[in-house]
Amino acid sequence: MKKEIESLISDLTTDQKASLVCGKGAFESASIPSQDIRGLIFSDGSQGVRKQRYVQDHLGMFPSIPSTCFPAASTLACSWDKKLMFRIGEAMGKEAASLKVDVLLAPAINMMRHPMGGRNFEYFSEDPCLAGELASSMIQGIQKTVSACPKHFLLNSQETFRMSVDEQASMQSIMEYYLPAFERVIKQSQPDWIMSAYNKVNGEYASENAFLLKEILRKQLGFQGAVMSDWGGGNDIIKAIRAGSTLEMPATNGQSKNEILKAVEEGRLEVKDLDKRAAEMLEAIQKADQRIEERKGSLKDQTPSYRYHHQLAFAAARKSAVLLKNDDNILPLDPMKRVCFIGDFEHFPIQGNGSAAVNPKFTENFKVIAKKYLNIPYKKSLGYRLHDESVDSKLELRAISAAKKADVIIVLAAFPLCESTEGLDRRKADLPENQKHLIQSLAALNKPIILIDAIAGAIELSIEPLVQGILYTGLSGQSSLEAMFSLLFGEFSPSGKLAFSFACHMDDHLVTNFPQKEPISYHSEQTKVGYRYFHTEHIPVRYPFGYGLSYTEFHLNFAGANKDGICFEIENVGNMDGDGIIQLYRKWEDHDEVSSEEVLVGFERIHLKKGQIKKGFIPFDEYTFRRYLPQSKRFAILKGEVNLKLAWNIEEPIWSTRIFLKDGEDVQPEVETNMPVHYRKSAWKMDLETPLEEFAHSPNRAAAKSIEWLIAYRDRSLKKNSPNLAVCALLSMPLKSICKLYPDLMNFDKAQALIDQMNEPSESGCSELIRLIHTVFKKDFSNSKDPMPLAPFNLEFVETARKPEDSQAGFVSIQSLKDKNPNPD
Repeated sequence: MKKEIESLISDLTTDQKASLVCGKGAFESASIPSQDIRGLIFSDGSQGVRKQRYVQDHLGMFPSIPSTCFPAASTLACSWDKKLMFRIGEAMGKEAASLKVDVLLAPAINMMRHPMGGRNFEYFSEDPCLAGELASSMIQGIQKTVSACPKHFLLNSQETFRMSVDEQASMQSIMEYYLPAFERVIKQSQPDWIMSAYNKVNGEYASENAFLLKEILRKQLGFQGAVMSDWGGGNDIIKAIRAGSTLEMPATNGQSKNEILKAVEEGRLEVKDLDKRAAEMLEAIQKADQRIEERKGSLKDQTPSYRYHHQLAFAAARKSAVLLKNDDNILPLDPMKRVCFIGDFEHFPIQGNGSAAVNPKFTENFKVIAKKYLNIPYKKSLGYRLHDESVDSKLELRAISAAKKADVIIVLAAFPLCESTEGLDRRKADLPENQKHLIQSLAALNKPIILIDAIAGAIELSIEPLVQGILYTGLSGQSSLEAMFSLLFGEFSPSGKLAFSFACHMDDHLVTNFPQKEPISYHSEQTKVGYRYFHTEHIPVRYPFGYGLSYTEFHLNFAGANKDGICFEIENVGNMDGDGIIQLYRKWEDHDEVSSEEVLVGFERIHLKKGQIKKGFIPFDEYTFRRYLPQSKRFAILKGEVNLKLAWNIEEPIWSTRIFLKDGEDVQPEVETNMPVHYRKSAWKMDLETPLEEFAHSPNRAAAKSIEWLIAYRDRSLKKNSPNLAVCALLSMPLKSICKLYPDLMNFDKAQALIDQMNEPSESGCSELIRLIHTVFKKDFSNSKDPMPLAPFNLEFVETARKPEDSQAGFVSIQSLKDKNPNPD
């Protein structure tokens, strides 16, 4: 393969090689028909395949072809089930292949640095071991049929200013906390692709960070695949190519290609660097072609069964649910009990928003499912409005009236979609006021209340003392309702364990000022994120990492350590079949700042029938005993004593032992001394990397007023809990990203001229900025339910966007496509 590619590279012109490393359209790479080189088709896929047929966008604003909507990664991770992840990955791969997708842009494996992260629903966990193991299994399943592209490398931890924020982190926190999930994925599943993050890492954009892409990703981790930018995440294409970035997405209307050709001609880019990136693209195409050939040999097996996948989504939702509270064994419910459901169960939250949003293949009917599980009539009432946080007295009184006639009250706790979306960080730390007020009123009835927590990730749950039962479902996909009923009425025993910590208060987290309100984020907490902080510093939490109750009971009969791992025997001593999850934690016995943390190093989920006994084994691996030495810049296993414990969760040990590593290196542990430096330019000026929102501080008052109006429009829509993602995205974009995503509207020369205007005091001008805003609105809102906002601008500056056939960008006028396709999917 290598010789074939070298031969093909020698036959390509510089122009052709430049085309290969630049996108074509929104979700396709370039083809070279004269050399029989085809383009690759990409598709989003965090919760299922999001393939769009006619109108393509990277924020999920327009419809996609129906596919199976599986539970979100933050929910799936609570299953702690690697086999389940493989099956889901396999199903997504089959669906992607059936839609002629070559590369599925999934999974997202960043760390949940803080619960208020808007994209946490797409991430697995606050723990790198759990995230890495589950993601590895999912990728292995995906790559049975198509290529996988795990993302976002590296430190994508907030949505605010995500395209320009500089994530300042020490090497110790990177190597010990943020990198290991990617390391496990690369070594265990060999993904064909990696997607770089939008953000900077210690001053360099991730897509052009040579230390990240060459030294760490390729040299230290041994990654053999290709690297693509996130959509619009390219900055300097020349620097990116030299740093090891293979493909810039999406198309930039020829801008990036022309930059490459000019740089080669002027000697600023060596041909050998371009050849390496072009060779990586050709290898990726060959891998995709090889998977197609393998599928042809087993066509029947690779055809997706959407009915089976729906059942798989149902199984995943049940396995991932976590029983957080069950006072007096209120659950499971007796089907003869009179039940009152309060909340909008007909529109049960199943997924997050943005590029992960899927058009579900099947939808559920609450009445049909309720009839299946309940033997007597039930009551139902809305109780509150999801998109209006004010207390609706009429709705609340109706709910109380309905609840008075019930034996048990089931309340749906939910957030508006904008609280789990790409491009926005979460604003709510706890349930909305109307939901809390309703639960307080219902509690006065002195009837048992079961709370269904259908919110992605952790919240404060201040109303927890008022309810008798809490079932965490998170965003659990297209079979959410059926899974909920199955769990509530005892058809299946909840066995999930939390993949993140529920703090009592958001301020309890060591990570402060999240998200950062300026384009610099300091990771001064080092590795003390989530349970690594709470457990180490003895901070009380509402529910600890790894926690979860069950309808049955498990007992660890014995455990022991040998040179290969931990052996144990587990018994189901309860009255139902169920799954036990055993967790292995490690703690070094010396007490430097990092080593004092107790961390997860392994786990196993085991299914046991009532009364059954099974043996289990958690192996030691290369990660179990290693530690990072920041001064030496390497990992090592040191001689010394280490504590190992098996536990039901981080706070509930069931067995422990101490072992001495006599063969380790006899050197002292090291602590990071090179911490992130807080800085702000003293004479701060706007540049191409400044987010558009920051232009509100421009000395050019015409520009500032334009952006102030846009911010006010966004804030009003956020207050209504129905934000326009295009508005939010535009404000968070720096001009360099706008040039990449909307190349037919703005090029770098125009952008630089605009920046020069921004930095000069003036009461007029900036027609280019006004034209940009209006034209983007015309493009992104022409098929939206929301009217195009009318700014108090001089409309003589507004131009009509180019026709789609004049642009290669892929982000085109919707109306023209509607004319061609009267009934688009």
